[in-house]
Amino acid sequence: FSVCLYWRRTEQLIRTEKDCFPNSFVLVLYYLSNQIPEVRQCH
Repeated sequence: FSVCLYWRRTEQLIRTEKDCFPNSFVLVLYYLSNQIPEVRQCH
């Protein structure tokens, strides 16, 4: 299944960004990048 990451970039004045990735490996990359996204399942 796909993983959707929802997070807000503070430098863009609370603009909501959405990106979908094919696997959870990207979650680790964002975690190491000090990104704290909200994880949801893609529909």
